[in-house]
Amino acid sequence: MTTRTTYQPFRADTWEEMSRLYPDCEFVVVGPLNGSYIFDVAEGEICRRPEHVKYVLLESGISAEKTAELIAEQKPDVAVTIASGAVPFDWVPIKTALIAEELQKRGISTVANNTLVSVAAFDKWRSNIMFRSFVKAAKGIYIHHELYIAEKKNKSISVNVYKEYVLYRNGEWFIIEINLRWSGMTTTTAAMEGRNPLAIFVDSILGTDKNYSMKRNLKYALNFKMKARTQEELVRLYENPHVDYIMQLETTVTGMEKINYCEVVISTDQGKEDIRNVLNELGEEFPGLVSDEVKANAGTLIQKYE
Repeated sequence: MTTRTTYQPFRADTWEEMSRLYPDCEFVVVGPLNGSYIFDVAEGEICRRPEHVKYVLLESGISAEKTAELIAEQKPDVAVTIASGAVPFDWVPIKTALIAEELQKRGISTVANNTLVSVAAFDKWRSNIMFRSFVKAAKGIYIHHELYIAEKKNKSISVNVYKEYVLYRNGEWFIIEINLRWSGMTTTTAAMEGRNPLAIFVDSILGTDKNYSMKRNLKYALNFKMKARTQEELVRLYENPHVDYIMQLETTVTGMEKINYCEVVISTDQGKEDIRNVLNELGEEFPGLVSDEVKANAGTLIQKYE
């Protein structure tokens, strides 16, 4: 597997900001090169590094026990897991849970999901049963995978009607799954809260004076995907004051279709209607950037939710 990840702001800059936000903390980032959302990677190597944060690279595929040994060598006061996505199986949260258990055996405090929760979340049917006890979840879920991604394999399909049916036919929103890892929702939450996404993890340990469960402390934010763009376009796009985060992923896996897309997170503190204005503004400056589907979905959310 080969992966190229492009971020705005760069991950190195995000980590450097963490060293300024928490001057009493020393950060050591431990992880593999490929499939990780914590490094800036290009041409098979880290292309940017922070000045005041240490990076420790792991070999891909090493055991949870060996990983825990390498982390323990850094003598951390606490280890925080930041799981990333993976193909073909999204089971990194299970691996990080196993690593956390090994660290706990060595007397190192951890902030991580346990293996029971991680396995339940990986098994979508099991997690659905678990969710029903405390959140609004559908009693059953059936999605025809090939039809759901039909437009990705057949370029003649401009609108995926089946996907529209799945997403909007019921007229209600249900929790389908919980991914126990870094995702677009991590940066979307950070945009809503107006803070560094990595600070979410640190504040879970140190605490914060701001109550982010209160609406007055949040902005309106929207996450949308588009086709991959050039580096120059991404830099220009990030210059817009409403664009908080950009992640572009270009992955090639033997025997699988290439995974190339760009994810953009925007926010505003001027009210939810302003999200539509921001989308129109970006569409004018970057023709083709914002699809009609994104605009329609944003309009539905603006009308339906406070």
